[in-house]
Amino acid sequence: MISMANILSTQQLPLNLGYITAYEREDFLISTCNFEAVKMLEKFNIWPNKIMVIYGLKSSGKTHLAHVWQKMTGAILINGSELNEKHLENIAINNEAVIIDDADNANDAILLFHLYNLCRENNRYLLLTAKTPPAHWGIELKDLSSRLKSVSVAGLSAPDDELLTAILTKIFVDRQLYIGSDILKYVVIRIERSFDAINKFADLADNLSLANKKNITIPLARQVLVKMQNLNKTTDV
Repeated sequence: MISMANILSTQQLPLNLGYITAYEREDFLISTCNFEAVKMLEKFNIWPNKIMVIYGLKSSGKTHLAHVWQKMTGAILINGSELNEKHLENIAINNEAVIIDDADNANDAILLFHLYNLCRENNRYLLLTAKTPPAHWGIELKDLSSRLKSVSVAGLSAPDDELLTAILTKIFVDRQLYIGSDILKYVVIRIERSFDAINKFADLADNLSLANKKNITIPLARQVLVKMQNLNKTTDV
């Protein structure tokens, strides 16, 4: 069996940065906000009942971690909204490990319940990703709700300053854009603490830089942050 220690040897895994489509280890930066989840994936052989839930907000990296784990285990990966009976038939015969991405968006709680039982009965590994812990999914099927509330969970929390700086640096390097340390510091202490906000800032700064044919400066960064604030106000109305 492949060891996750090898996959994590560079201490990097992929984040959901929107413009990155590859799920490679070197694109994910590990910090205190995601370390617990990474270690739990590394130690999947000791998961109670072989079932684990990783949760985190949009763009926090849970889907990318799921893809890394898929490469480790050969798991089948299914989006929660697409789970169907044919998947259950296939899993029963062919798959030793299963990933349900966005499990909290599963359209059929009964199918998810059958999947849970199928994995338990056949000694399969099951990894679920979601925005929140199972206790917050609002599952009306009591048997499924009680079972999921008892599984191990690990959360991906908001990024700290160190991770924000590292991610922004990585994004702009990938885009072949220069961003100075003074600009990074200016942005990090002012931007919303979320992966989604990081992606939005990068997209807006990139577009504005290209439109003006200028490098990213503090005035440009300030302009982007103000625009993001205005967009948030418009959305809240």
